[in-house]
Amino acid sequence: MIRTSRPPLAFAVLGWIFVAFLCLADTSAAQEGLEVGVRYRSQDTVYLDSGSRAGLAEGDRLEVLRGGQRIGEIEVTFVAEHSASCRIVEELQQIQPEDRARRLEKGPSGSGVPELEAGISETQATQPEELAPSSSSEVYSAPRSVRRARRTRVSGVLELGWDSFTDDSEAGLDFEQLTARINLRMRDIAGKPLHLRIRLRAQENRRARPFSTGAPETEKRNRFYEAALLYDPQRGRFKAQIGRIAVSPFVAVGFLDGFIGQVRLIPTIDVGALFGSQPVIQDDGFKSVGQKYGAYTRFSAFRQSGRPDLEVFVAGIREEGEEDVSREYVSLETRYTPRGRWSLYQRAELDLNNGWREEAAGTKTQLSNLALTLDTRISQSSRFSISYDRWERYFTEESRSVAEELFDNLLRQGLRARYSYSRPRGMGFSVYAGYRDREGDDENTVSFGGAVRHSNIENWGLLVGGDLLGYSNPMTEGFVARLQTSKRFRGGHEVALLIGGRMYSNKLFDDVEDRNDQWLRLSGWVELPNNFFARAEFEYSDGDDVQGQRILLSAGYRL
Repeated sequence: MIRTSRPPLAFAVLGWIFVAFLCLADTSAAQEGLEVGVRYRSQDTVYLDSGSRAGLAEGDRLEVLRGGQRIGEIEVTFVAEHSASCRIVEELQQIQPEDRARRLEKGPSGSGVPELEAGISETQATQPEELAPSSSSEVYSAPRSVRRARRTRVSGVLELGWDSFTDDSEAGLDFEQLTARINLRMRDIAGKPLHLRIRLRAQENRRARPFSTGAPETEKRNRFYEAALLYDPQRGRFKAQIGRIAVSPFVAVGFLDGFIGQVRLIPTIDVGALFGSQPVIQDDGFKSVGQKYGAYTRFSAFRQSGRPDLEVFVAGIREEGEEDVSREYVSLETRYTPRGRWSLYQRAELDLNNGWREEAAGTKTQLSNLALTLDTRISQSSRFSISYDRWERYFTEESRSVAEELFDNLLRQGLRARYSYSRPRGMGFSVYAGYRDREGDDENTVSFGGAVRHSNIENWGLLVGGDLLGYSNPMTEGFVARLQTSKRFRGGHEVALLIGGRMYSNKLFDDVEDRNDQWLRLSGWVELPNNFFARAEFEYSDGDDVQGQRILLSAGYRL
């Protein structure tokens, strides 16, 4: 049996915050109607040309319009500053770029049980909008006819969850996890262009017995991901954010405890600077180390709509440790997303090695990261994407003490390609292939797969699909297969059933037998009155690696 204990202090604090925001939600202004544009779509994802700055939040539901007629419904799953990605809830006609999406004033707006993706999870990295957050310098001027005094708007999700696994094997590794999450957005505070973002998680893991030194019997894994105040006027030349910053103008900034400020010199050129320290996300509280500072410039080219088709960021960043310089590098990011059939994303980081870093690396400069992604729409129903990336580890103060023969700075590079085809409320499929190699390895890593699904069997609104992934690397080779069916009901309720299995073999030891695992998962999502929601999941696993039952229960509230 798992030993029980009193809830940790963090859960009590989050509980009070939960109650406080329930009260706040009753007095906050309802979100006004919002209409944004569709930038492009993949097999299962619709990308919007606006994000959190326009008032979008994860879990929002939007109806898609064409010529004023409703053609579908989508749900926001990820929000950047000026873009958002959404899953397709309903599609009466195929959603296309240039369609409009309008937020639903009432009705379900929460992320339910995810539909089966017609692709492999690795392919998510091929989407340019997911590889990098959008710029925070977009120029937009609201029409005079709709300008009015702004009211403070509150949105977000508060959720409490319990996850338990009962191990039926001889190891007896029972496991229990308590989780509380807060994702809060406050916009137009006191009628000013001030926005607040808070995102944190409190988690406690309990095990029947210690598994290893890194997995004790009881441990807390509280994470403070974001707590930032933004000054972001729509027509202002100056923008700034301060606090624990998680959404930055470009990817190279990463997390930052500090300040980012930006000034527009001319309509197409912005300059900015950042200063702060490196957050230690893995530790409880608001701990950070060293110093991190730099400067950047942004060039953008606009269409008549006022939204950038081309964005180019160039930045120089320096990180200092407790004793010396930890890293100095230059970052270049380019995003080209014309309103046509294709889009391009590029990212590169060039390390400048001086002093001890030059001695350790043996070179003055080092191309530590490079990524390229091209996405193209072949027809109204099909898309193709291809991406390439290369990277090698660089020396920092943290790795300075690692012996030269133990430091792995071998070059790694990979190539991925994906083709997808889909018909609205009908059949869709995708195929995927990937190749990756590491310098010095005799054998490379190869992965391939495919998926097929039908989103509306016999017009019942029943989704049925399956996918298969195969892989081979220097240590193992095997297959993973899944079959899933799900049904969405009126009001946003959903149930899903998934059956999966995997088989793999160890290539390092010939005398080791093949390993097999199978699992069955039943899940459900329920929309409750007054913006509450609940979900439940039961999974039964049987195999060589995992044997037991898992139960997950959670409930939350949408602000």
